[in-house]
Amino acid sequence: MKTNWAFLKLYVKKIILVGTLYFLPGILPGQEALTLEDCLRLALQNSRQMKISNMSIQQSQEKIWETRAQRIPSFTLSGTYTHFGKVSSFSIPMGPTTRTFQFGIPDRANLDARVQWSLFTWGRISSSISMSRLGKDLSITRRRSDLTQIIYQALQGFYSVLLNEKIIQLHSENLQRAESLWQITQKRFAAGGIPKLEVLRAEVQVKNTESTLEEARGNLKKSRLFLSKTLGDPQYSYQIKGQLQYVPLSIVPEEIIEKALAVRSDIQTLELQQDISRQQVKLAYSSNKPNLSLFSGYNVQNGFDPTNPESFVSNWNMGLQLSFPLFDGFATVHKTNQAKIESQKTTLQKEELQDLVTLQIQQAVTTLEQAALKIISQEKNIELAEEALRVTTDQFQQGIVSSMDVLNAQQTLAQSEMMYTQALFNHIMARIEISRAMEDFSWFTLDLQPPTRSEKQSK
Repeated sequence: MKTNWAFLKLYVKKIILVGTLYFLPGILPGQEALTLEDCLRLALQNSRQMKISNMSIQQSQEKIWETRAQRIPSFTLSGTYTHFGKVSSFSIPMGPTTRTFQFGIPDRANLDARVQWSLFTWGRISSSISMSRLGKDLSITRRRSDLTQIIYQALQGFYSVLLNEKIIQLHSENLQRAESLWQITQKRFAAGGIPKLEVLRAEVQVKNTESTLEEARGNLKKSRLFLSKTLGDPQYSYQIKGQLQYVPLSIVPEEIIEKALAVRSDIQTLELQQDISRQQVKLAYSSNKPNLSLFSGYNVQNGFDPTNPESFVSNWNMGLQLSFPLFDGFATVHKTNQAKIESQKTTLQKEELQDLVTLQIQQAVTTLEQAALKIISQEKNIELAEEALRVTTDQFQQGIVSSMDVLNAQQTLAQSEMMYTQALFNHIMARIEISRAMEDFSWFTLDLQPPTRSEKQSK
């Protein structure tokens, strides 16, 4: 696989950003509300998946050393001690005396040292080492994918909490308007200016708004649970600070797609798997090829000399061993075919993933554009709805219109505010999706910086 220098530069920048976030002072429960930067740092510090990914890289490095060991001669030292209950012997008359000879001795000891070195394996060792190196590259690439996923989830959780907090604020304001109308209708009913139906209608609106507000609080609780899990402490409810901001973007979908296809870690994972499959084909092809190895040994034992069985005798040997599997029942052919099929499967998976990434980006860009248009239109609609509510409320107090007109104006304003907030959230989520596709979250760099004084005043 060719080195992508543009990707390497991007990856180095990401590592620097992550390292900066990781080594900044930690945030403890009970401290002030968390910023987006705090959330990202906690998510990276407390992620079990990142720890697992780091362990996988260490494990793959150990695998490399294991496969490299095949090139180093192996040394085996063995020793045995054996006690025989009965030892065979025979006697030979020699003149006036008789001499007895034993076949060995009751207590025998043997020390054996052997060295074996594989000289030629038809590329099997080289293929194994290459596969282990690719395995480490695969672990590093998967770690980058895990890093992207953690940042993605942290951004998702952070802005989901902001969305639900904003929705609660809008429902609370809507409830205040509904209660204000209810109070006005009660006063006018007491004065005989309107029928009881007007009061009941306003009261129903208050109850409905209260129910909607409670539902929004439940959604906020669920979004905080998700954020707490992402930050590594599911039992603690974090408070955050931030705003849903509209950041206009000028993007070219083709450039986004090209960049995503060049740097996506899951695509590079499949490319590495393709390389591994090629090595597996080579390994399978060589399984029925000859092996040549050098061996040598040194041995020390007693009981070997029949004239002096107690003495220790040493010996050594050296030689070459050639093994050539002539027939393995066509197992090698089937192994090779399996490896080739696996390589073809990986190629198809890569093509399918590239199409899926392209589709995801196209959909996210469409969502981004739609949300931007809705944000602009709803800003104007909110101004019109606020003016309409003010005029309708004044006319109701003057007895020109009914409470139904005021309720309709309130609902129109609430709907416009909700659509504007949802469009803001959709725009941010589309930015997150596109950033995830490119594995580049630099669009959110401004969100990591505290607002200036002029920005605070404008807000």
